Amino acid sequence: MLVLSRRQGESIVIGGTVRVTVVTVSGGQVKLSIDAPKSVSIHRSEVWEAIRQENAEAATGAAEGLPAPAADGGTLSVLPGKTPLDKLVSGKPDIPPENGADKESSNNSSLP
Repeated sequence: MLVLSRRQGESIVIGGTVRVTVVTVSGGQVKLSIDAPKSVSIHRSEVWEAIRQENAEAATGAAEGLPAPAADGGTLSVLPGKTPLDKLVSGKPDIPPENGADKESSNNSSLP
């Protein structure tokens, strides 16, 4: 870890594209100005840790409302024409129609 001393109005440059400037120093608080390209994300450390934790939960399916990964490492199966997202959005499992007919056409079979 590199430790630097800077006074109000002084800067450091990181990677040639990020400039951190000390704006004010008051008591035990320091205000910084960060000039960086839009492609560089900047977060306070406590926010960054919360983002990392949320991403880790989402990756393992532990986030509320998401199915956990299959214990056997298998993949999510869906009917042709459906996507795993369709199953998650509808909240209903894909159940193949009986005898290859869809529910709607079997209900209409008695109509003239």
